[in-house]
Amino acid sequence: MNSRLEVLVVASLLVIFAVAFGSTLIMKGFSMTEEEAIEISRNSDTVRHYVEDGARYSLEVRYLNISQVNKARGDFPYLQEIYPESRNIWTVTWHIRPKPPSGAVLFLTHVIDDETGHIVYEGVGRYG
Repeated sequence: MNSRLEVLVVASLLVIFAVAFGSTLIMKGFSMTEEEAIEISRNSDTVRHYVEDGARYSLEVRYLNISQVNKARGDFPYLQEIYPESRNIWTVTWHIRPKPPSGAVLFLTHVIDDETGHIVYEGVGRYG
């Protein structure tokens, strides 16, 4: 009888652990990694085109949680059209140096929804 009680206690603890672990994953939202965000951006036609034509590039990658996104949208109204409301996002910015003789550096920014993996904004510009 004692061994049945032990099995019941162990089984109960395993079920509790499994439910707690599952809840944690659901609350976290299965967010993507920095590497996954970079790959989504890298696979866009625009990035592939400019990286192929460029001499070299550097990356700037940032994660913004819901609070940071909503604060940025409030502080900088132009971001309301770029950052989706109440979403976690990744921003991936490519700084692509062209092959000589051109000197202007191209920058390309993707805003990626952390939950869906979709590019919600793509911006391109030049400086230098």
